[in-house]
Amino acid sequence: MKRINCYGDERILTGCFHCGGEANTVDHAPPKVFLDKPYPSEMITVPSCYDCNNSASLDESWLACVVECAVTGEVEAERISRPVIAKMLAHSPALASSMAAIRLITENGTTFYPDMNRVRHIVTKIARAHAAYELHEHFEHEPIAVNVFPLSLLSDHALQDFESLGGGKLAMWPEVGSRAMQRLLEGYPGDRPGWVVVQKGRYRYMAGIEDGRVVRMVLSEYLGCEVVWDF
Repeated sequence: MKRINCYGDERILTGCFHCGGEANTVDHAPPKVFLDKPYPSEMITVPSCYDCNNSASLDESWLACVVECAVTGEVEAERISRPVIAKMLAHSPALASSMAAIRLITENGTTFYPDMNRVRHIVTKIARAHAAYELHEHFEHEPIAVNVFPLSLLSDHALQDFESLGGGKLAMWPEVGSRAMQRLLEGYPGDRPGWVVVQKGRYRYMAGIEDGRVVRMVLSEYLGCEVVWDF
């Protein structure tokens, strides 16, 4: 992942990216629990207050477990491929039990039914961080849409729209000097135009402007997320 400096107005992001309060720490986007060691040499961080940075840690770990368990179809630590998730499940019987509680095994396969309100809350927080980092914009208000879905459930047309920067509906340029503007001008490396690949196969995201300000994320090449704020 190429590091790009932001040249936007510094006054826009002077406080916590989430609540606007005093920023006395930094938050990783994505949270490290969604990545494998060794971590990328260039980690994305945004200014944050201590409460916003730490209050979501348990939820972020929970979502990382949901994704890995859904990918593998398993909830037992010894059957989980990601070491960090296996360790969490092994050391927390309550967490392992919560994964088993949302798993349904039928003759048609294994399905997980997590609390989607909790999922959307976590996804929105991470998307706010990406909006701050890439678009150089601060969204304290709630988004107009938060969509979360397994990529495998999308039709070919819907998947193409999700994967495409702008989807053919580019409404306006991002802020001058923002990282998103610089990426548009310089082009994106690799075989996924429009996407910033934080760790291959584990986490990627894009941020841009279509019919609103849009942040998309893909976790473990399984879970697709899209968060949209209006203009």
